[in-house]
Amino acid sequence: MIGNNDKIVEYMRNIRAAGVKVTPPDINLSEAEFTAAGGKVIFGLSGMKGVGTKAVEKIIEARNKVGRFKGFMHFLDNIDLTHVNKATLESLIKGGTFDSLKLNRNSLLSGLEAALRLAAEGAADRAKGQKGLFAAPAKAAEVDEHQRDLETLPDKPPFTEAERQRAEKETFGLYITSSPLDTHRAIFERYAKNRASTLQQGDAGGAVILGGLISGLQVNTVRNENSRNFGRKMARFDLVDETGFTKVTVFPDVYDQLQQVIQEDAPVFVRGMLEWQGEDENATILVSKIIHVQDAEQEFAQDDSLRFDHEFKLFTSTTPDELPLLDEGATVRVGGAVAGLRKGKSKRGNDYATFNLTGPKGSFRVLLFGDLAVQWVPRLKEGLALFAIGPAEADRDGRYAIKADELLPAASARARFTAGVCLTLTTGEINTELLGTLSELALNNHGSTPLYFKVLGEDGRPLELIEAGPTFRVTPNKEFEEKITGLLPPDRIQYAS
Repeated sequence: MIGNNDKIVEYMRNIRAAGVKVTPPDINLSEAEFTAAGGKVIFGLSGMKGVGTKAVEKIIEARNKVGRFKGFMHFLDNIDLTHVNKATLESLIKGGTFDSLKLNRNSLLSGLEAALRLAAEGAADRAKGQKGLFAAPAKAAEVDEHQRDLETLPDKPPFTEAERQRAEKETFGLYITSSPLDTHRAIFERYAKNRASTLQQGDAGGAVILGGLISGLQVNTVRNENSRNFGRKMARFDLVDETGFTKVTVFPDVYDQLQQVIQEDAPVFVRGMLEWQGEDENATILVSKIIHVQDAEQEFAQDDSLRFDHEFKLFTSTTPDELPLLDEGATVRVGGAVAGLRKGKSKRGNDYATFNLTGPKGSFRVLLFGDLAVQWVPRLKEGLALFAIGPAEADRDGRYAIKADELLPAASARARFTAGVCLTLTTGEINTELLGTLSELALNNHGSTPLYFKVLGEDGRPLELIEAGPTFRVTPNKEFEEKITGLLPPDRIQYAS
């Protein structure tokens, strides 16, 4: 693995995915390779860019001779500087190799040239058998090496977190002590619907939103002369989150619009369709949009595809792959956010629209004609959350589309499509106070949807399913769910459609 940065990066991802902490190299602990100690992994010196095999050998050889390095100047006094040169030292400093000596990286880098001059003077004086002005004192005297370092190095403020992250990425090819993933953890957790490790082949064709860092960015020019995109640029990269990485493809139409956002190490959200090629292949996202974390709040605050993601999963009755298997003319119900909207008028002057509804179960093409088009064309816009109901029909090329008989705002889906609401309770939870509160909530959210109670024993086995009386039928909207989740965990609420 030494010298192979790609393998090192993959090794680190696997270690972290297993929940093991990785620490930066330590001048007094690190070996050439990675080592395990105290339930953590210490980065190996040979895994650092700019630190050659000979330099590592000389560092370990000197450490074995002196026992441990007591300070930075003590290190320079005892190392072979013909093999550990300035560039090597800069890499060691940026990577945090001297952090355990209680010296900050900015001071070390700023004072490196002066420290090397003093070390060279001391080495020359020792070679002459003389004691130089700044050389290490005789062995008989105790030396405060840390104080010696403080007197030699300039007093500089520590690197900011962003500066430290950039230095580590430059040195290792990845982040060690922290990364922008940590910096933006809260916003990634809030808006990323998916994680690299949770993507499955069954999700293929569905809409996904992942958050992470752009890594391994490659921008290429389309060379296929038969392609409409010939001569245009497109991009590929890995999107790295805390659980792994996902391959991302950005075609020219999207790249032209977003190339300012698509930068190495940029913290972004990626929206698009999930593609999976073969059982052994990784998931790939075909991008529809990339959002920098700085713009995420504004972008997602009113995002219908996020607000109604649960409804899309619950009430969409099929997937794109299942459409050819249905009976001819079978009515389906599909939900998602409007994408690729095209509006127009026929030769007779009638309104029509075509668009995709993209949701967690896939992307469905929808056709809109007649009176329904007259009603909806003025209201349709990109990103609008809808359900379309109608027959699935194939065109001459075998591509399926939903010929809409009805469109319904996603906000109305729960009330329209929910056949029943079931709340799960255990015998130990049931008491007069809880039942009174649930009764009051049902009465305050009265509607036409039956309410059921599934009762579990203390061992978790189901005992009884009880339907509440007609007086306690409910309207299963967001407000009702929010009030219920104040009393019961979310997984205790089930919707039947």
